Amino acid sequence: MVKAIWVALIILAVCYAFMLFNDFRKNKNNLEDCSWIKTGLIGFVVNFFDVLGIGAFAPQAAALKFTKQTEDRLIPGTMNVANTIPVLCQAIIFISRDLAPKFQ
Repeated sequence: MVKAIWVALIILAVCYAFMLFNDFRKNKNNLEDCSWIKTGLIGFVVNFFDVLGIGAFAPQAAALKFTKQTEDRLIPGTMNVANTIPVLCQAIIFISRDLAPKFQ
């Protein structure tokens, strides 16, 4: 059962990444001016803290608003889209760790 969940998460991650890439390719001319480096660093830091149990949405909302990376009305959707692949990867990593043989 655990392997089935692991495979389902991988399939979902690949499908989501494919759809995200296609949407990005179609709308790359409509993107607002924002710093990819700032946004990437914010995403890395908040997802690192998410793994530690602190959470990602509150710090990410504050950082996006403070650095003016997106409009306030777009922050919830931005966070949902930006955190999907990292959270799926976290789930795959933590579930696959349980599949490894136990050494005692």
